[in-house]
Amino acid sequence: MYFIAWYATSDRECVGVATATLLVGPFGSKASSPLICPLVLASAIDPYHEKSSGTRYVINTNDGNCYGYTETLLASAA
Repeated sequence: MYFIAWYATSDRECVGVATATLLVGPFGSKASSPLICPLVLASAIDPYHEKSSGTRYVINTNDGNCYGYTETLLASAA
């Protein structure tokens, strides 16, 4: 599951990954840092998963309107 959380190191919202052995949870993350944390285009929000031609991507938007930027769609290979 992808989630958004405040990452104190960057002082921004970032995308993380949580997993569980059961579909209903409990979910947890063992990562020491976020999966996606753009520092230039504001916070990362609204993540979702897309698969194209066998490659998995995480698509998210930046929270540009809160920081005076244009909102942008971003894609990262997962």
